[in-house]
Amino acid sequence: IKVSRSDLLRECIIAEAAISNNFSKMRNHDIAKYRKHQRFHEKKANYPTYYSFAVPADLVDLALEKAPPYAGIISVRLKGNDSYLALERAREPTCVSHGKGDKTFFAEAAKHLSNEQLSIRLILANIKENEFKSKRELLKNLTNALIEVETELKKQGHWSKDAVEFLVSRAVCRMSQYEKDCVRRYFLSSDFRQLDLFD
Repeated sequence: IKVSRSDLLRECIIAEAAISNNFSKMRNHDIAKYRKHQRFHEKKANYPTYYSFAVPADLVDLALEKAPPYAGIISVRLKGNDSYLALERAREPTCVSHGKGDKTFFAEAAKHLSNEQLSIRLILANIKENEFKSKRELLKNLTNALIEVETELKKQGHWSKDAVEFLVSRAVCRMSQYEKDCVRRYFLSSDFRQLDLFD
């Protein structure tokens, strides 16, 4: 899948170098792709049987011109309110391997997918942790704001238990029950005023 012109061109340059057996212009991190395209060109790949580039519709002409001859080209465009992707084959791929996936291949594929899943879990955990920290900060700030308003009410002589209850209920009305409980427990109970329940 190539979504940018530069990414597509770089892959095509690597493939062209592999076909001509010229590694001189390659970077060290290109070696895996270089060897992959060598195997495709020489039809010595163990897998896959076919290889294609999937590109946005506006990159199809460039892909047809620059992509290696064994690579198929698949045009991808948005369809109907940007909700669906329409795929259309612009060029058929040629066979790069007659090999079948053996137990080693499937073990490597499983390992790769397992690593990808672990990476996704770590990213999600990081997002949740950041959201949790942001939520705690929000609750602390809201509670501090309520305390300031309460102090001002007392100064003006308008303080009453009902007024404070109303103030808090309006402040937390759109929150989850857990968040409401946190704010109420921290704000309405004088026993908790000296504690930071959010740490």
